[in-house]
This record gives sequence, C-alpha cells and structure tokens, in this order.
Amino acid sequence: MLLRLTILGLIATATPAFAQFPQQGVAGMENGVAAPFVGKWRMSYPEDENTISSVELVGCDLPIVIDPLGNSRFRYLSPNNPEDARVEIDLTPFMNRTVWFPSIEGPNYISIWLGPDAFHLHNLSEMGAADWDNPFLYTRCP
Repeated sequence: MLLRLTILGLIATATPAFAQFPQQGVAGMENGVAAPFVGKWRMSYPEDENTISSVELVGCDLPIVIDPLGNSRFRYLSPNNPEDARVEIDLTPFMNRTVWFPSIEGPNYISIWLGPDAFHLHNLSEMGAADWDNPFLYTRCP
C-alpha cells in the first residue's frame, strides 16, 4: 500500500502544472452578440507563472479586425491568413461564454470575456470539448 501511494505521489508531482485559465466570463459582459467583439484586436498567448516572454501573434500595427454583420454574426479579418481573410462567424451564448461557428471548414471556438477589452479564445474539439489549457489572448487595440 505504501508503494502504491508513493508511486501515485511521484506521478502527481511529475505531472506538469497547466495554467488555470478562466472557464466563465466576467459578470456584465453579454455573450452571443457581436457588438462587444467589434473593433481591432491584438492576439497573443496569455502569460502564466511559467511564461518568460509573451509571444505576440498579431499586433496592433496590423490588427485583427472584427466588423458586425448583425446581432449575432460578425466578419473576422485576419492579416496573417490571406486565404481566410474574411471569415463570417455566427455566435451563440452558452453558459456565460460565446461559441463561435466560422463559415469555413475547420474548428469552432469558445470565447471567455476577461473584461470589455480582453477575452480568451479556446479551440473546440469535434466533440465540443474546449482546450482550456491553450487559449489565445485577444486585447483591444487603442
């Protein structure tokens, strides 16, 4: 029995600690609607206790642009992906989050509002499970 507990203890201490990112949005942010997303955005990897230097994927000098196409739909313009330059995305509220359904083939996403000018975006698997450990961080450009 002692050997089993020792092995379980070693496994538990050898498992890498993933950052615990929020899985629910902050109070006061409306989910499933385009209006809060409209604007220009910087995209990076969020920092956690293990981050030495944050990696910026898209900067405010050439930002991601989100334009409204109705109450629960927007156009997403990415400067880094010319083949997917203008993707239309339908939005649905789900448990204090917003699910993104892009018009092109590929993964769906779920966003978690951190405040009016920042959100995390997580990939969803084909079965609908979120990758909670590896979000993208979007921050509004000035």
